[in-house]
Amino acid sequence: MFFGTFPDEQRLYYERRDGQHDRGPEPKLRVIDTPTILRSYASIFREVPHAATRSYRSIRDEIGDTIFANGDKQLAYYYAAYSWFALETLFRSKAIDPSFKSARYHLLLTAHLLIDTAPAPHRNSKAIEQRSQAVLDVLWDWARAEEIFKRAAAVMMEVTGGNLDRDHVRTEAITESILKKMRPKPVPDNDSTGA
Repeated sequence: MFFGTFPDEQRLYYERRDGQHDRGPEPKLRVIDTPTILRSYASIFREVPHAATRSYRSIRDEIGDTIFANGDKQLAYYYAAYSWFALETLFRSKAIDPSFKSARYHLLLTAHLLIDTAPAPHRNSKAIEQRSQAVLDVLWDWARAEEIFKRAAAVMMEVTGGNLDRDHVRTEAITESILKKMRPKPVPDNDSTGA
């Protein structure tokens, strides 16, 4: 019901049951299933894109605890789903080379960090709604969304050394490289003694 509150150009359709929208008029690319939402949300907000594909079961096992828990803000899940939709649309139009599909969940995290570098706020906080809305405002502008994902692809090329083989990309080491690049530690103040 929440997904249905958005205007047509921003609307996604949440498929809670397999085949729920198979005979409906909804554009198939806009139909988002539970595994896609879980993977996208975990990639962006839990910062574990390597687990989104390699150990999806571990993410699924957290339903009701750290994902899809009572009180979670729905907009964060919609944002994660919309980010996936935007990237898939760019793959289909070839604006983003399909060779990056092996890194799709790492691209979701990287694109997010290009817009919002701060660690994710609590799942049921007003801050997660506000920050999700701020990123959505960027992604709803298709020219800006394309630019962000192209920049994310450039980051992926850098951190992977151009090796987009899925066994190389879908690792915790690549996730850590992205986080290190996108969230560098602050340089300590040279005058930390107060002298």
